[in-house]
Amino acid sequence: MPPQVRELRSELLSLRPPVLIVPHSQADVDAVASAMGVHSFLRHRGISAVLLFPSLSAPAANLLKDLAVDYATDLDVAGRDVVVVDTSSSSMLPVDVFPASRVLVIDHHRGGDLRGWIFNTPSLSEVVAQLLIFDGIRDEKAYLALAAGIYSDTAGLLAADSGSLRVLSEIMAIIDVSVSDIARILDVRPSVSERIARLKALRRMKIHRFGDFVVVTSSAGAHEGSAAWTLILAGADLAFVAGKGRIIGRASDDFLIRAGFDLTDVFSTVSERLGGTWGGHPAAAGIHVSDSESALETVLAVVEELMRRNGFKFVRRDY
Repeated sequence: MPPQVRELRSELLSLRPPVLIVPHSQADVDAVASAMGVHSFLRHRGISAVLLFPSLSAPAANLLKDLAVDYATDLDVAGRDVVVVDTSSSSMLPVDVFPASRVLVIDHHRGGDLRGWIFNTPSLSEVVAQLLIFDGIRDEKAYLALAAGIYSDTAGLLAADSGSLRVLSEIMAIIDVSVSDIARILDVRPSVSERIARLKALRRMKIHRFGDFVVVTSSAGAHEGSAAWTLILAGADLAFVAGKGRIIGRASDDFLIRAGFDLTDVFSTVSERLGGTWGGHPAAAGIHVSDSESALETVLAVVEELMRRNGFKFVRRDY
């Protein structure tokens, strides 16, 4: 077990029950899987805990339904010990955690305003899984969710590193599943509203060419992350989708290899100029701003500056 995970383990064991475990708003599969893993770890160490999921993405809700997981949607956090998973930004939480007695943050994204344990890993599930593996905990439901979290947050293992694959391999050996079994759990057709959001983003998109890179901006009323991924699949190197009070960005693998910077550089710079909290990792990140539509111009300006700073010469063209 890495030293940082060992230290996290000690802090988790110091929490006062009953502990509440909360992921970010519109929690994705990695977020709910990590919460389930923390819940399993605490329960097996004799510390009672409750999963608090006020806001879920469709894939995460389907996973919880398939695994028959019990959770609460509305509880008072005042005076309680709270574990926040998969975000370190208070603005991305579905509840106000400041009245809590104690807040322990476990995340793998830079840029939040909450202090805590920030790991440099492609998924948070692989960190939490190490807690269970180290303690010899046998919880098939939690392991299956954590395997799905790793698979999901690494884009079907395309963004996985050696650590991700090592942990996933250990999980697969413990519960005797294959990669195809894990992928099958997540093979859920998007909801009608999500598909409409993707199509609207395609209809509203604006194309910006920075030399050999194609940057696309658009807007959506919901499911901005899914819409941004759709733009990447359609051919964009970078995609930024504005929603209500936020901008979500996605980057292609090719962009991350060739550009010399990533979305954390983009959104940290935008945050310095416009204010607002941001969070994310190299290929997927976002920022909360008051006027997301106008902030798209600042995002484009920052992308252009970073490209030129990294030696790219081009004439910007807008289509």
